[in-house]
Amino acid sequence: MKFVKLPDPIIIDTREEVDWLLEQLVDVKLVAIDTETDGESVKKKVSAVGKDRIYCWSMCWGIKNRILLTRRTVHMMKKWLEDPSVDLIMHNAKYDMHVFANHGIMLGGILYDTFMMDCLVDENRYGSHNLKSCATDYLGLQMVSFKKLFGNVPLHKVKPDVLTDYATKDAWATYMLFRCLRILLKLIDWQDSTYWDYYVQYEVPYTRVLWNMERRGISVDIDMLAEVGKKMAKRITEIEREFTKLLGRIVNLNSPTQLIGALYGDVNPEDDADAKGFGLPILKWTKGGKSGNKQPSTAAGVLEDLAERGYEPVKLLLEHRELSKAKGTYSDGLTRNAKDHIEHRIHTSFNQGGATTGRLSSSQPNLQNVPRPGSDQFGLRKAFVPPPGRVLVAADYGQIEPRLTAHFSQDENMLSAIRDGLDNHSYTAALMYGQDYDEVISAKNAKESGEQLTPKQKELLEFRNQGKITNLAVTYGQQDNSMAANLGKFVEYTDKETGRVEKRPDKQAAQEARKKYFDGYPMVYEWILDVQMEAETQGRVFSLLGRYRRLNVPDSVFANKDGVTRETYKSMQERASIFRQAVNFLPQGSAADIIKCAMIEIENNERLRELEVEMLLQVHDELVFYMPDDERADEAMEIIEKIMISQFSDILTIPLVVDIHKAYAWADAH
Repeated sequence: MKFVKLPDPIIIDTREEVDWLLEQLVDVKLVAIDTETDGESVKKKVSAVGKDRIYCWSMCWGIKNRILLTRRTVHMMKKWLEDPSVDLIMHNAKYDMHVFANHGIMLGGILYDTFMMDCLVDENRYGSHNLKSCATDYLGLQMVSFKKLFGNVPLHKVKPDVLTDYATKDAWATYMLFRCLRILLKLIDWQDSTYWDYYVQYEVPYTRVLWNMERRGISVDIDMLAEVGKKMAKRITEIEREFTKLLGRIVNLNSPTQLIGALYGDVNPEDDADAKGFGLPILKWTKGGKSGNKQPSTAAGVLEDLAERGYEPVKLLLEHRELSKAKGTYSDGLTRNAKDHIEHRIHTSFNQGGATTGRLSSSQPNLQNVPRPGSDQFGLRKAFVPPPGRVLVAADYGQIEPRLTAHFSQDENMLSAIRDGLDNHSYTAALMYGQDYDEVISAKNAKESGEQLTPKQKELLEFRNQGKITNLAVTYGQQDNSMAANLGKFVEYTDKETGRVEKRPDKQAAQEARKKYFDGYPMVYEWILDVQMEAETQGRVFSLLGRYRRLNVPDSVFANKDGVTRETYKSMQERASIFRQAVNFLPQGSAADIIKCAMIEIENNERLRELEVEMLLQVHDELVFYMPDDERADEAMEIIEKIMISQFSDILTIPLVVDIHKAYAWADAH
């Protein structure tokens, strides 16, 4: 693609120059802007809230202009930036919104984000939605990254002409990219309109909702975090001792070299007791790097495969890694982060295009992985508390994905169980194993109340656990190996080369459990087949809101008139992966649609604003709020619940349910 020569940049620095610029902007209502900052958030790997400050910034409103503005012009342009009649274009808009807010400027007008626009044009470009990649792919414009051009040199030491060219090119590329992506979105059908209309109606307001939540943050109790850290450190030490006892010698679990010897070394070395290992099978080798010295892999995927085969040392190692990461991220990391903010508030960054399903992810820090109440063994959620005079409220959609599976499949057994208010996992267990539902529920209640369980009740609870595992395996498209391991079903396998006898997941047991599930829910099986057929013949599926999930189905599949054969895919694993993505997307993507629509409505509810409600977090199907610790909270909770359960009520054939509670710690709001 050929472009006209980029215009020479104009530098705006003085009051007179700002006045001239404002005259040029009188009739301009759509402008691309970009900031260059001191990058404090990047250096410290935290949110930009309260951190980054503008060094210079740039704008563009047409193919023939590139404007650079110095730091001191920011407040001179405040009125224009906050003008609600001026719409702004940014790439990764929430970041620039935070940077201007750090200077006391709240951007007005409609805010378009070319990052999110690109996510809608092609969600499979994951990792390539950054401005430089988009400029190359859509505009044919080669742009050098900040790090490659400047390295670690502070901006004030960069040559002015080089910085001016770099900064203004960002704004120019953002404006041109917007024009291109808007055309592409208008070419994509969405319901009775176009994908551009979807973007404007849902994703544009959602950007502001997420920015508001990031700006507010959530408070933590630093002393409680310290207690959590001590508990985690104690368990980490216990794991290291257990590993040492199993191996018979001390190993640094953080050392890849020592781990290789421990995991894969001989069980009984002839001449070196310090080289003793568990003698585990080598599933994968490293590439060897520059030296070419290949080693047995200790990557997470390899260890998970070994753990699924029942190797206890590997299970300990994975727990050690998970806890070490959690301690660094939450106990230690949140404490460092919170000390920099008023009321010890943590400010995460929500990634609006973070997953192909439409689900949010978060980073700096990642609060999506905070353990749920049932698995929060160290009490991390107790550290998330409201400030004085406020109460914390958690509103959680109950079993939303199984409910959506029932809606899409129209399976009568599943629909009737939901409408009758039955416990999903207990009902599934009763269907799969021919048990009485009331007896399964009775056993569940007995366990929860701490009663002494009979052998029959223990058996029923095991049936319920297997029903739950199968429910989740079908919903998330889990493969047989993982499902069998979760079910605790293994078979002995003898390696032909070494003669070693080891445990491996029993695929047949997983398949039998899956068959029992589909015998109980026959229309779910039919629905899955229909989705797979649509995925393979159309190359895409749609969420409840009509959002696309494009699937990388090979062109040869569409060209094959005689039916799909093994030759049309690189492997049958590729085909299975496409099927899993398609089936997963409908409940997961639709759940994301539901909670997104609820969040937009909640954030813009005038009464909730009057009641001083702050929406703080979205963690999967749960929303977390602060509100006044008085009678206003009860009214606010009633409004929130009503909004959440009313989403798509004219479409859904099953009701949505919401569990909503208030407390003085996140752990207790359930």
